[in-house]
Amino acid sequence: LEAALFISDDPLDVSRVWAIDQLGVEIAAANRLRLLAGRPGTDMPDKGASVCSCFEVCTTEISAAITEKGCTDVAQVGNCVRAGTNCGSCRAEIARIIDDQTVSKAS
Repeated sequence: LEAALFISDDPLDVSRVWAIDQLGVEIAAANRLRLLAGRPGTDMPDKGASVCSCFEVCTTEISAAITEKGCTDVAQVGNCVRAGTNCGSCRAEIARIIDDQTVSKAS
């Protein structure tokens, strides 16, 4: 795969991280429909948007650290999945995810 373009009048629910991972890969016939859908399929959970580029940690991993491991602050998330422990540029985004999870849990 050399390129992919997804166009719609409505917002697209494309798994961007997965789609990017497909670039430069020979796509098997069985996976061509997945590529057209822009989603990896039920056997491959969507990682979500990339948050920590240093350690390639995505939103799904951070959300799991919060909901499943009980992380309540950026330092705890860092200890659990390493996000935010190197350059630190993603710490604000991690804090926002924690706040979003806390607000949705309280509702």
